[in-house]
Amino acid sequence: MEFVRTPSGCFQDLPGFPYQLKSVDIGGLRQGYVDEGPADAPVVLLLHGQPTWAFLYRKMIPVLVDAGYRAIAMDHLGMGFSDKPVDIADYSYLGHIDRLEKFISALGLRDITSSLKIGAASSASTSPAKTPTGLRASSSAMARCRSCPRESSRTPESRTPMSSTPTSSSCFS
Repeated sequence: MEFVRTPSGCFQDLPGFPYQLKSVDIGGLRQGYVDEGPADAPVVLLLHGQPTWAFLYRKMIPVLVDAGYRAIAMDHLGMGFSDKPVDIADYSYLGHIDRLEKFISALGLRDITSSLKIGAASSASTSPAKTPTGLRASSSAMARCRSCPRESSRTPESRTPMSSTPTSSSCFS
């Protein structure tokens, strides 16, 4: 399969994103993710929709970790730190489900709580029926934990629209 790989250097020193990007090989392609918090803590799997990546969860990750969770934000194929197949036929609903299941298996995740953005919900909600790991809970919008600030309490300056996700023309063009 022909693919494009964004150079790792393009993800260094991103404002507000202090996380080390990790990857696992699934079918010869790099599947990128962020994994923060204690390895033995309850897992919250953060799945983004399109057209974003793990950067979306940069402000949610520390809140979850501070609350005692292991926060894992996976980059779907074609986005973020994951490889980007060139042929559009390599992207499909069933393909995303298959990769999600293989990702969960590769990391040995069990008893997962998931937070989903619109677009990720349909593929993730299908996985528990097919895998022994199961999802404890899922939602079609970002879940809130008790320590997360309410949207109304956030200042306009603290909100970062998707259009302001840092990119570099040399890295993401």
